This record gives sequence, structure tokens and C-alpha cells, in this order.
Amino acid sequence: PSVVRRLATDRDSMLIEIYLRETVVSKIVFNHQEFDQYYRGHQEEFRETNEYILKQALFSRKELADSVVVLLEDGADFDFVVNKYVEDKLNLIEKDQWVSLGSFPQQIQTDLANLTIGKTSKAYPTTEGWLVFKVKDRRSGKIKAQSDVEPQIRQVMFQKKFDEQMDKVLATLKVNSEIVFFNEAIDSYFGTAKP
Repeated sequence: PSVVRRLATDRDSMLIEIYLRETVVSKIVFNHQEFDQYYRGHQEEFRETNEYILKQALFSRKELADSVVVLLEDGADFDFVVNKYVEDKLNLIEKDQWVSLGSFPQQIQTDLANLTIGKTSKAYPTTEGWLVFKVKDRRSGKIKAQSDVEPQIRQVMFQKKFDEQMDKVLATLKVNSEIVFFNEAIDSYFGTAKP
């Protein structure tokens, strides 16, 4: 019995899929002009994340990192404080290249995105110790090329056109259909049937 029920369910699903493919999906077409227009109207959606130039200092102990953060918040110079308190000079990392925050955990991304240029972060735990950042510079992310985002545009446009076409099909079905309520079956389904 369970196989028969499963077969009936799968058969219904396949019939619905075939019906949608023939009555809705087959009528969806795209042209390049629509892609161009959508891309131009939604370019900010295709902007990469902002990029940063960061200084980083790694401290072995939380207490030390926290005391350095307090000094930095009080206006102390990052380079001076870090050079004075960092135990291993190899733990000073200054990247003069633009980096995206996407490689950092979400909390660090959010915190660094809210810092202005020249400001420092709180201390973050890592497997090697406690990390403190200083934002040296920031620039807006580049807008991705249209060719790179065409699959994304196609998906959005397909869903929009699918919804529009489905509304038309449903409206046609509604006009040409007679709706019959089987109250006993409905009551039975919802457990409100009278004994």
C-alpha cells in the first residue's frame, strides 16, 4: 500500500510538472535587451563587497590585547602601542594590498565595515591569539561585469516571468472552471466531521 500511495503521489507531481512545463515554462522567453536593461537598473545589487587595507597585530594573551585596545581607544598611536606591547614582531601584519572582508568571520566583517579610516577594532580570538585591526583605507567594491552575473539575472527574470505566466494560467482556469466543495471530505480532512 505504501508503494501504491508513493506512486500516486509521484505521478501527481510529474503531471503537475509536465503541465507547468507545457503551459507556463514553454511561454517564457528572454532577449538580450531585457538582460541589459535589468543589469543597468540593478547594478548596486551586483557590487562586490568593500575592500580594505588593514594593519593587524596578534597578541598571545586576552588581557594584553584588551589593554592595547583601551590605549588605542584613548587615542594612542597604533604603531607605537603595538610595537611596544606585541611580544613577537612577526605578529605585526601590514597588508598594503586591498582585501575583501569576505574571508573574515561575519562578526569581524560587520565590525570592520562600521569602522572609519584610522580607527581600530576590539580584540578578536583566533587559534594563534588575539587579533586587533586598524583600518588604513577603504574603497567601494567593484560592480561585477554583466557577463559574470547573467546566470543570476536569468534566475530573477525567469522567476518574475514564471509568476506572471502562472497568474495568467490560473486566471484562465478560474474563469473556465466550476468550483465544487466536498464538505464531508473537507470536514474529515480537518477532523471536524460529525460522527
